[in-house]
Amino acid sequence: MKMKRKKKKRFPRLAGVESKLSDKIRKIIGSLGQPPSIKWVRTGIHALDLMFGGGIPLGRIIEVFGDESTGKSLLAWTIAKAWQEQGGVVVVFDTEATAPRKFMRRVGVNIEELIYRRPDTIEELEKELLLLLNVLTKADKEAKILFIHDSIAATCSAGEWEYDKKAKMLVPKEAEMAARARAMSRLMRHCAAVISKYNAVYIGVNQVRDKIGVMFGEKTTTPGGRAIKFHASLRLQLNRGGRIDVEGQRPIGVICNAFVKKNKCAEPFRKAPLRIIWKRGFDEWAGLAEVLEESGRIVSGGKPGFLKIGKIRFRRKNLKIIVDKRPELLEDLL
Repeated sequence: MKMKRKKKKRFPRLAGVESKLSDKIRKIIGSLGQPPSIKWVRTGIHALDLMFGGGIPLGRIIEVFGDESTGKSLLAWTIAKAWQEQGGVVVVFDTEATAPRKFMRRVGVNIEELIYRRPDTIEELEKELLLLLNVLTKADKEAKILFIHDSIAATCSAGEWEYDKKAKMLVPKEAEMAARARAMSRLMRHCAAVISKYNAVYIGVNQVRDKIGVMFGEKTTTPGGRAIKFHASLRLQLNRGGRIDVEGQRPIGVICNAFVKKNKCAEPFRKAPLRIIWKRGFDEWAGLAEVLEESGRIVSGGKPGFLKIGKIRFRRKNLKIIVDKRPELLEDLL
């Protein structure tokens, strides 16, 4: 006679375990807290909104870095303009001392409603950031606050500002390396813990440095240590592209390639060519068609240079005209 094999006991599925939770336990779980949903603020550039997942996520740390003359500070002012238009408060920590008042007005930033600070060190910036956040949130707990730090590479630690009377010069107080990296690490820890409780965002503008003796892999790095790389929810790299020329005239702008190197809120490694027009800043429509086509939200129209949304076929350069006629299309696409 054949022996019957005993059936192995299977572990219950997650749905079965979930259904066995009592109502009392569910109430306790609900009262103790759930992960918050992400709130977004538009950047003023449609391609970036789509690449980031919906705009600037509130309560997060963002790093913008890249080569010189790629529009890092200009992007910060563009986001500041969009932030003010949506009822937010902008605080600028200008440690480079290069914030152009005239150009900021040209981009659209309201200077009169801007808080401008020039801290000398990272430690001083940390104190001012926490103090301003405390004051502004006491006045309005739901206030949207944007902190722009321009730039991380130009901000030194407190030890570098100590004055040696004998040598009559500014010398580092600490002889060991990584004093600025430790100061940035402390700033990131405090910043991440505090701004996540409010509708605040920290945007750090950074530069790049060459790695000496590296022949393979990444040949550049960002100054200020590795803390901001780990704490940042978004890391955007801007690389230099070509010039925007008009026949018979001087160049009117440049193209910079934006690449999302890290994204905790949506898909990373997305890229788009952005356009900077020197007289008015970033073109809000540049790169949108490329990002939409890459994500599959719009498809090729069958002919070179044509795209298709549903039954609507149009030229790539006419995307703005189509959306202006039918604004509901933009909300569906984003």
